[in-house]
Amino acid sequence: MFGRKFSDCQERAQGIAPKLALVARRSVCPHCGETTGWVLPDGRRVSVTAGTIFHRTRTPLTVWFEATWLVTTRKQGANALGLQRVLGVGSHQTAWSILHRLRTAMFASGR
Repeated sequence: MFGRKFSDCQERAQGIAPKLALVARRSVCPHCGETTGWVLPDGRRVSVTAGTIFHRTRTPLTVWFEATWLVTTRKQGANALGLQRVLGVGSHQTAWSILHRLRTAMFASGR
């Protein structure tokens, strides 16, 4: 269901890049030419995911988006084993970590 509904997820995410480019420039490796991230005007390097629940993750963002969709649309809630099965991630630890970060982000601290 998620794949059909959000098949253009990668293209939508690319729309974020021009907004970030207003304050930063792309950093390109001089050896291989690969894009390595963003460089702020003061020279600091920063990732698009810095400061978010996706910071320092090796899991593709499309997997994160699908996990977010699954967790927020299920009436019964979600568990790590179920996420591991549906998302096809390699380990229970990865699924648990995703679920833990999502629950932390959804927690309302003022209640």
